[in-house]
Formats: sequence, C-alpha cells, structure tokens
Amino acid sequence: MKKTYSDLHKGKEVFLELPFKVSNGYTNKGKKKYMHFAPSLNEIIAKAKNHHVWSSFKRDAEEQIGWEIKKQTRVHFENPVAITFQRHATRLLDWDNAAASFKLIGDALVSVGVLDDDTPERIAKFYPEQYKVAHIVDEKIIIKIWEI
Repeated sequence: MKKTYSDLHKGKEVFLELPFKVSNGYTNKGKKKYMHFAPSLNEIIAKAKNHHVWSSFKRDAEEQIGWEIKKQTRVHFENPVAITFQRHATRLLDWDNAAASFKLIGDALVSVGVLDDDTPERIAKFYPEQYKVAHIVDEKIIIKIWEI
C-alpha cells in the first residue's frame, strides 16, 4: 500500500532555515573569514587531520548553529523522525559530500535538545537534497523535521 503525506506526518513538524555560512572574524591580513554550516566531507576530513583544529571548529560551529536553531524552535522530538536536508548553493557537491555536510547540523540538533540522538533509530529517514542558486546571497540551508 502506498503511503500518503498524512501517513508520513503523524506528529510534530519543524521547518528551519539556516544561513549557509556566517562571518567568523578576520584573518591576519584583514580578510573576512566565514564558517560554513554545512561543510563538505572533504573540508571535514581536512580539518580532522589535526584533532585540535577539528575539535575547536566543531565546538564553535555547533554553538553558532545551535543559536540559529534556538531562534526558530524549542520543539523536542521524542519519536523517530524523518529529516529533509536541503542545500541551496552556488556550487553543488557530490552526493556523498552533500549528505556528510549534515554532520554539524545533526550534532547541533542533539546538543540543543531538538533530538535525543542522531542514531538511525531516532533519525529513521534522511533525505539530502541540493539546489543550485545563481548568487551567493541566495545560499541557505533548509531543514524539515517531522515525526513518523
């Protein structure tokens, strides 16, 4: 039997719109630095080669993402959920990179209490999507979470 939209959305539902990146200070040469909220798998691997760089980056990113999430919702999901993760970017990623770019956002959803855990039992369905936009100002991340 084919499932309908209402069959898949049995409980709470949350819609979040996050910035693609935020300003993160300046370099020694006065150039503005940015922190991507959804870094590619390649960026994550490069930072993870140095444990101190990765742990500092992860902590700062989760805190920034957490504040953005808290501004939009205080909902807590107790049942398994499905998540649609949309990247709207000027440059599309390979699918393995696109799916992995959810890492920091997923961890932030747990740290602020929206989700209890990010295990497959809690996030039962995960749908990564990518959309190409023409301009940097149009880049954003959209997260839809619903109980199933």
